Amino acid sequence: MELQENSLIVQQGKIKSKFACQDAQEYPQFPEVTGDTFTLSTQDLEIMQSKIMFCASADQTRPVLTSLLMKFSADQLEVVATDGFRLAQIFFKDKNFSVEKELLVPVKAMAELSRIAKQQNAENFSIIVSEELKQLLFQVANVKMYVRLIEGEYPPYNKIIPPDFQIEVNFDTEEFTQELKRAQIFARDASNIVRLEISKDSLLIRSFSASYGEYQGEIPLKNVHENTGKIAFNIHYLLDYLSGVSTESLSFFMNESLKPAEFRESSLSDYLYVVMPFRVND
Repeated sequence: MELQENSLIVQQGKIKSKFACQDAQEYPQFPEVTGDTFTLSTQDLEIMQSKIMFCASADQTRPVLTSLLMKFSADQLEVVATDGFRLAQIFFKDKNFSVEKELLVPVKAMAELSRIAKQQNAENFSIIVSEELKQLLFQVANVKMYVRLIEGEYPPYNKIIPPDFQIEVNFDTEEFTQELKRAQIFARDASNIVRLEISKDSLLIRSFSASYGEYQGEIPLKNVHENTGKIAFNIHYLLDYLSGVSTESLSFFMNESLKPAEFRESSLSDYLYVVMPFRVND
């Protein structure tokens, strides 16, 4: 391998290649990022990836929704993501931050940071915020990653989260997941819609297909209650959520069939998942 003026010559035996190059001095210089610094564990980052990031939008016409909202306060970090159809929120508590700050961080950058952190096998990473440059510097082990912040106003997500519910039921995570996977086969021809019907002591999972027919499965509830309800969701929104669930049982909350519903893990009180239902004709 040899560099000749603006060409890189690569030769092995009788094979010779010539690559056009540019002057290394023309490569953009890395900016000097100084400002408020926050340190988090890579375990926090893994939790964000499995439980929050999937809710961010991929629609670049609404850049704010392609970000994670990260709200630093004195003793906690709140992280939120939503695409307008679903929302995930988590609080990392018992922190010790010197300043309060809100950041809109591109979810793609956070996903890449998570990948790098796993490669580096690091325990912590730091975030340096430059208000002047509207940039972040992520540093994990010996790797630096520069990210431009997303500018805009995050939607008033707290208005989406219902303050109370008429129905609360508890059920086994694995049983619910397996029933949904079976129902998914029939839901593909019907806009991926799955219906949940709550009775006194059981949860009915139903889906329909013009080609295959109808699926109906049932799981027992862990609590007995008097209220009943029906609601329908895009099944992908439920399976995406369940892929990151780590507890044996789930709590599900709902009001009317067209109002936002909520899922919570039984042993993770600082995390919630809100999903919008779909209107269906029974």
